[in-house]
Amino acid sequence: MIGAGGKIDKEASQSVSNKVVIGDKFGNIQLFDAGRKLMLDKKALFEGGQPRQILNISSASVVWVDTKLTYLTVVARASPVIRILAFKHNENKLYHLYNLNVCPTLANPDNLDANPDQFYLDLPSEAKLSPDNAFLVVTSFNGEVKLFRMPAIINPTRESDEPVAANPATL
Repeated sequence: MIGAGGKIDKEASQSVSNKVVIGDKFGNIQLFDAGRKLMLDKKALFEGGQPRQILNISSASVVWVDTKLTYLTVVARASPVIRILAFKHNENKLYHLYNLNVCPTLANPDNLDANPDQFYLDLPSEAKLSPDNAFLVVTSFNGEVKLFRMPAIINPTRESDEPVAANPATL
């Protein structure tokens, strides 16, 4: 099983223990099989805009129908939006499920440099999923901690790969 920060839990099932999630400085996420040394899937999270470095990846695995889902939260540099992705353990494809804007009051969230007197202390620096995927804890650069209830599990293999614009309630 993939732990926090992409670390592998050796005691988990063998089929997923070789999978590692990698983020790069261009805003891409790769699903990599370390056992076969093979890139399984790649997802570009920032298309058309400025590429943003991936700062933090958190994961949690939950049982779903007849398999397990691993949820990933991705925090990128200078972005108020946290991306939530998932992959099924018996498949090799990343699905972009949600975009969560943790600073909805900021103007121009896609281009923060255009804002006069912009401070980056309110932006997320880290996001962690609870082990049961019920809650998301977001820490900002100024030390503020926000707790969000995660939305219900949706079918990651739906026809459209467009993320759902869900904004979980802040607790």
